[in-house]
Amino acid sequence: MSYPHNIIEEVRMNNDIVDVIGESVQLKQQSGNYVGLCPFHHEKTPSFHVNARGQFFHCFGCGESGDVISYVMKSRNFAFTDAIKYLADRVHYPLPEDSYSGDYKKSAELRQTLYEMNKKAAKHFYENLQSSDGYLARKYLDERRITGKARGVYGLGYASYKSGDMISFLEKEGYSEEVMLKSGLVSRGKNGRLYDKFFNRLMFPIIDIHDRIIGFGGRILEEGNPKYLNSPETPVFNKSNNLYSMNLAIKERTRELILVEGYMDVIALYQAGFRNVVAALGTSFNSNHTKLLKKYADRVIILFDSDEAGEKAVLRAIPVLKESGIEAKVLQVKDAKDPDEYIKRFGRDSFAELLKTAVPHIEFQMGLERRSRSLANIEEKVSYTNEAAKIISSIDNEIEREVYVQKLAEETGISPDSIKTEVNKKQALAAYPTRPTGLKNKPAGEKSGLISAKRGIINIISYHPYVYSKISPVFKPFYLNDPFLEKLYGEVESCIKAGRAVYAAEIINYFEDVGERDAVMEILRERKETESKTELEKSLNDYIKTIFSAYYSEKIKSEKEQAEPDITKIKELTAKKRKQLKTVISLK
Repeated sequence: MSYPHNIIEEVRMNNDIVDVIGESVQLKQQSGNYVGLCPFHHEKTPSFHVNARGQFFHCFGCGESGDVISYVMKSRNFAFTDAIKYLADRVHYPLPEDSYSGDYKKSAELRQTLYEMNKKAAKHFYENLQSSDGYLARKYLDERRITGKARGVYGLGYASYKSGDMISFLEKEGYSEEVMLKSGLVSRGKNGRLYDKFFNRLMFPIIDIHDRIIGFGGRILEEGNPKYLNSPETPVFNKSNNLYSMNLAIKERTRELILVEGYMDVIALYQAGFRNVVAALGTSFNSNHTKLLKKYADRVIILFDSDEAGEKAVLRAIPVLKESGIEAKVLQVKDAKDPDEYIKRFGRDSFAELLKTAVPHIEFQMGLERRSRSLANIEEKVSYTNEAAKIISSIDNEIEREVYVQKLAEETGISPDSIKTEVNKKQALAAYPTRPTGLKNKPAGEKSGLISAKRGIINIISYHPYVYSKISPVFKPFYLNDPFLEKLYGEVESCIKAGRAVYAAEIINYFEDVGERDAVMEILRERKETESKTELEKSLNDYIKTIFSAYYSEKIKSEKEQAEPDITKIKELTAKKRKQLKTVISLK
């Protein structure tokens, strides 16, 4: 490992798993545990459990499990070392620098360099905006009525029309060609020459929730495409994992956020006094965005343009929000194409009133279906009712579902019973996540009974340490014939010999591979509280005989397959197998 085990254990113990997971998953206390919607698969009913006492999580829907380190690795796609660093930073735990891996050091240094470079580039863009070269950009902002204060808050700037302006600036700052290319501020042409990524554009620095500039967006000021251009993916910027102005929105400490389409909508609302507003960064709203939103919001008002493209974008965003457990409402502005234009025409107070008219996403979806049909036409009425029933069937709450059934019945004149029958039918046809079967990390060629026996014996001694003293004279880790299981057995054995309780959250930290960590949790998590000593004894003996039989059978087979089999050795192994199979462990 890159860090000593005692340091890993201290980092783990300083990061309570309920607190860490609670930052991104809404958890409710239930029978001593905490329950929420699983962040690793889409579900309607919570099956994700966090055990505060044991410091581990498990989802009974998709099977994911682990400790706090595993959670960070899986939820953030971190390597083991990066997860340790993240958790250490979270609690201000000082890690020994000399134990960083070389790759991590190099990666961390590059990210820090890019943060510093982006900060300097943003300042350069800001200074360009104030210069004579920035006249067109300032004129555009004046026309959009963006105040000087808002320009400063968002750090708006200007990418010069002069060729190589940013390259020249970065060279003077001492940055190498290699680092400039990794920043996304500079690109290499087909002829091999470098050129500025942003040219003659109004610039919007993109800032993460830690107030670090991670990238840029640029709007073209004259004719040309694309209208908006964002930084490419870099070691510090991923447009699918960030939202524009999230750093400012979270400072409002409200659990409701307004989701708009673009930079200018955000800025217009912000300067009008609506600070809880964010926007996606030139990409469709997706599940990665909701992982960020869920930390800070329970409700989201979707406020996109009122044209057809805007409505389609709303329909794409609704299921993403709903599946993450975030309440989604929809607001459409009237007599204006977007919120910026609405505020300019009707004022801040009018917009504040408009916000109150945001409707639940179900009502919005039904409204779109109703708008395109005439209820005077029988075929269209049936078509609308069927589509509306399909929408209603997606509602989890029975009371809410009943309200919409009644609403649809009143609207169409069709009986509530008929509509409810159709809703129930569509619910029954809905797809549900497939629950996993079998064990993870199944060794190739091994039968499930043997796998269960190997894992079962480790599970038994972990929960019943006294059993270890009964089997240790006859059972050794090498009988498991699996490097991973032998290591796990050894770690459990060490805890028992030291007189310590066996905690999965502690044992797991001897394993860095995420697949092995999953397997550790799966093996150590299952505990049969109601199992009697007699049942336990029977399971133990069955497991041992299965393992002994497989071990010696494999040894005998291997010897027989030799070019010149040793008959004496085969006889000895056969005799050992016969003797071991007569072994009976008594727990009385």
